[in-house]
This record gives sequence, C-alpha cells and structure tokens, in this order.
Amino acid sequence: MGSPAADPPLFRQRNFSALWWGQLVSLVGERVTYLALIALLVAHTHAFRDARSSWLLSALANVMLAPVLLFAPFAGAWVDRRNLRRVMVSADLLRAGIIVLVPVLYLLTRSVTPVFVLLFLLFTCGVFFLPAKSAFTPEIVPFVVVTEGVARIGKTMQHVLPMPFARLEARRGALLDGRASAADCQRELDALA
Repeated sequence: MGSPAADPPLFRQRNFSALWWGQLVSLVGERVTYLALIALLVAHTHAFRDARSSWLLSALANVMLAPVLLFAPFAGAWVDRRNLRRVMVSADLLRAGIIVLVPVLYLLTRSVTPVFVLLFLLFTCGVFFLPAKSAFTPEIVPFVVVTEGVARIGKTMQHVLPMPFARLEARRGALLDGRASAADCQRELDALA
C-alpha cells in the first residue's frame, strides 16, 4: 500500500512563500520607517535641542498606539467578513502610499502635524492587516503544517528582522525614556548609513 503524496515543504508552496517573502520585505520596510521617523524628529527639533522635543516624541508614540486602541477590538470582526487577500493587499498598498507621502508632505509643510496624521492612517492600516494575515495563513497552508507555517512567519518577525536593527532599536527606546542623548542616536543613524 502506498502512502498518500506528502505536501511539499512550506517554502515550495507558492502561496506561503509569497506571503513569507512579502512579510519579510514589509517588516524590513517597517524598521527603516521607524528609524526614518526618529531621524525626521532629530532633524525637525535640531538634534532634540528644541523645547518641544519631548512632547513630539510622546506625540509620535501616541499616534502610533492610538489606532490599536481605537480599532483593534473591532478590526478582527470586520476583517472576518471580507476577502482576506484583498484586505491584506489593500492595507499594504495604502501603507506604501502613505510612506511615500510622509517625506513629500514634510518637505512641503515643514511641519510634523500632517506627518502625524499620515502616521495615524498608516498604523490604522496595520490594525486591519494583522488580523487578515493571521486568518489568511491557515487558508493557504495545508492543515497538517499550519502550526509550522504560523511559527515560521512569527519567527521571522521576532528573530530574523530585529538582528540588524537591535542596537538602534535599543537606542531608540533609550532615547524615548531619557537614557540616551540625541547625539548617541545620531551616531547610530550615521553608522547605518
């Protein structure tokens, strides 16, 4: 008696591989965006010498957190009633467009207020993307390897991507809570460039 044909390895499955690579590119882009936002605030506040520096850093953190608090409780239920692939693609396209608009709007206005509005929209898109991705992964991966598929995506998010940015992420956290100076962050940004 022959055994049934085994499913190909995860990375040989077109849908999973496309999702994984798309997530990898997206996550690298997110990390670069975070660094660019801090660099924008460093430039806008003249290396954090401006009296509003602390307020702007707090506002940035709140703008990034507000969509999660406002929309996350409802996003999953809304996403479940939609085409998951379409939600994911739309959210990522919107996020890409918003990211392109951030420097353009800043250069036109020389103000961070419109940038913060765009960031609120950016993180709102993320609130809808994440539950769609979580629900979509089991649809594209055979049931017997769902756990492996979800684990591989999670491992990429938690372990693979932060490595090149770990020092700078730690420095960003130290800057936000006052344990590092703007000069320290500027040196880290210069080292990456």
